[in-house]
Amino acid sequence: MMRTTLISLFLFMAFAAPANAEEWLLPRDGLSVHASHPVGFALYLDDYDTLPYDVDVVVASDSTLTDVVARYEAEPLDGFPTIYSATPSADDPWTATPGTYYWQASYGDEVYPVRSLIVVPAPPPDPPVSPVLGAPYVAPAPPPPAARATMAAGTAREIVRRAIAAATHRIARGLVYRCVSAPGAATCRPSWRDTRFRYRGTLAITTGVGGIHAVFTGRRSGGERAARTVAWSTAVT
Repeated sequence: MMRTTLISLFLFMAFAAPANAEEWLLPRDGLSVHASHPVGFALYLDDYDTLPYDVDVVVASDSTLTDVVARYEAEPLDGFPTIYSATPSADDPWTATPGTYYWQASYGDEVYPVRSLIVVPAPPPDPPVSPVLGAPYVAPAPPPPAARATMAAGTAREIVRRAIAAATHRIARGLVYRCVSAPGAATCRPSWRDTRFRYRGTLAITTGVGGIHAVFTGRRSGGERAARTVAWSTAVT
């Protein structure tokens, strides 16, 4: 790609030169280039009967060419025998060191005037492009818990009967419920008897994802035994 670009540049300069110009050199005297961006040296020679094999290019840090920093051999471009070019490598130290340099081309007894070439600091890199950030993600608030309906009185009484049967394995007779309902729950103070004992106490009913649960605490009396405290809990199905 660089070689193609140089060829295009050389051809442009050749056609743009005055009609009576016999030869020209690039870069022009006093040209400024950025550090680490090598500039190619180029020469256009008129169509001599005998063209040189190559053209010597010397680069120095002083105008007397005493302190030489680089030497190059400019060779003819393929298909363009009168155009000679040499391109410094980006690794050549002088191309990355700002300052004024002097160069001269020569071949055989032909020596061209010394020209200056100014290397200036490379421009700072473009600042990084920050990605466009949208508004920070905000997790939606969880929906409020659904309001639980107050347990119906008939439901509470049915649960009391089932809880007593599950816990005592006997049929409750003369059952009195005395229930106070709440959302998804109820508190009852039942009293009842079976074939052996009498019971009185508090039965707390709760409902949830695990089902219906009943906890009873109270006293049991009757038979030959003295009254005693009893407590039990059971799942109601």
